[in-house]
Amino acid sequence: MHQHQLDFMEDFEKQEGVAFFIVFFSVFDKMLLIPYRFIKEKVGLAKSGGPKSIPFEECDQFYEIENKDGYIVHYIEALDRYLHDM
Repeated sequence: MHQHQLDFMEDFEKQEGVAFFIVFFSVFDKMLLIPYRFIKEKVGLAKSGGPKSIPFEECDQFYEIENKDGYIVHYIEALDRYLHDM
């Protein structure tokens, strides 16, 4: 991720948008919708000397994206669950 991408997402959320990442963990064959706020927190920790990677176990709490109706990245249902939880 580049800083300008994170800045864009930050500005987008300030305007009441919903920013998120879609991440595929090939080892686990899982695709997750991960809220921007979680990534923002982890980037902040990395910048202050913390770990530069995020273990799968910390992400597994988020919203799994499942294949549906022939669509490989059918994220709408995961996004709906995220919006419901906000």
